[in-house]
Amino acid sequence: MTPQKMVESYGLQNITYFPRPPERGQAEYRGTNRDDDAARDAVVTRMRQDITTVDPTPFADDESRWSRLFEEVCLGMWG
Repeated sequence: MTPQKMVESYGLQNITYFPRPPERGQAEYRGTNRDDDAARDAVVTRMRQDITTVDPTPFADDESRWSRLFEEVCLGMWG
């Protein structure tokens, strides 16, 4: 059952959900070539957008832990 169908089946409204599972972003990242900076940046940007769609708080401050972590991932510091 999709998240949207689940929300509808419970009669809930105004529920925010991830448009795609977080695991998909992880799988996309793992599938990128370690030396392909553009591909890595694109995946990280999509993951960040997905999270911000649900809750903009983690990236509200450029110095937040989330912002720094995603910047490090974009730079290839994390695997």
